[in-house]
Amino acid sequence: MNRLLYAALAVSLVASSAATAQSKPPSDRIAIHREVPNSELSVQNLVDHQLSEQAFDDDDRSNLGRAERTAETLIAQHIEAERARLAPDAPQLTPDPDLTDIARDRSEAMAHGAPFSHEDEIGRFVAAERVRERFGPYGTIGENILEIYGSRYFDAAAFAERAVSGWMTSPGHRANILSPDYRSSGIGVSVNGAYAYATQVFRGPPKGTAMRPPK
Repeated sequence: MNRLLYAALAVSLVASSAATAQSKPPSDRIAIHREVPNSELSVQNLVDHQLSEQAFDDDDRSNLGRAERTAETLIAQHIEAERARLAPDAPQLTPDPDLTDIARDRSEAMAHGAPFSHEDEIGRFVAAERVRERFGPYGTIGENILEIYGSRYFDAAAFAERAVSGWMTSPGHRANILSPDYRSSGIGVSVNGAYAYATQVFRGPPKGTAMRPPK
């Protein structure tokens, strides 16, 4: 059984509050964790538990870590190719190490039990909170997330291609990917058993201002 879920979020950060706008592609192509049928969840959670309990030696973990980083690089390349092809006037996205850390933390959390959602258990938009803490209250942020359930043998190239092609078929994700408002991004991939997660966090400055380079 294979399954692909993905969700997009775009947020404008202001001095004292975050105004949120979430685009919702058709329900058969996108699902937030609360919208997944309970019967499907019960089966998948059992499989995930069984797989995550299996022992992996250091070589396996090291190889998986390299595959996750390879997938991140390939996703970034595919994203830039789509921007160059479909939004040639949009600036190239600069990789930002802080956004990468946020994206990796988001994927890692979802791979180990956090909700597959832009919100945490108490309703906070996690990526927006993290970006605000790091960069301050002004600017724009977008987040694309994806979950693929399939084989426990992770293929970085196939995963990256499927992630970006899936995002590009969804209006909300496509809008984030092609938006000229974003100038930098970070990508994080995490695999746990047969589940693989990808997160891309986008950031742009307030309109009419220049964005400082990442440290």
